Amino acid sequence: MAGVILPISCMHTDLVKSLDPCVISVLQATDVYFPPYSSDEIREILLQRIKIGVYPGVISVSILDLIVEQTMKSGDLRVGLDLVKRSIMGAERVGRTAVEEEDVLKA
Repeated sequence: MAGVILPISCMHTDLVKSLDPCVISVLQATDVYFPPYSSDEIREILLQRIKIGVYPGVISVSILDLIVEQTMKSGDLRVGLDLVKRSIMGAERVGRTAVEEEDVLKA
């Protein structure tokens, strides 16, 4: 027996319209809803990623606060992860060793 998990971020996706009728006939879909992350949870997740993948001092506490704020506005943790990456790349592009507010806002 095999199981398939179909994670979908967009709640407006209609599987019946999106998938082939042959797939729908054997798919026994069950919706599982996950509550959104709190700002503290987002901060902790991003902080752990930053500790593992970024040199100390590249992202200050105030910059992390800004990234968490932007992530909460979007409602998607992936935005925060992408902001960390793009902010660092933006700072590197102009020769800085630390991310500044403008890097986050441009990202």
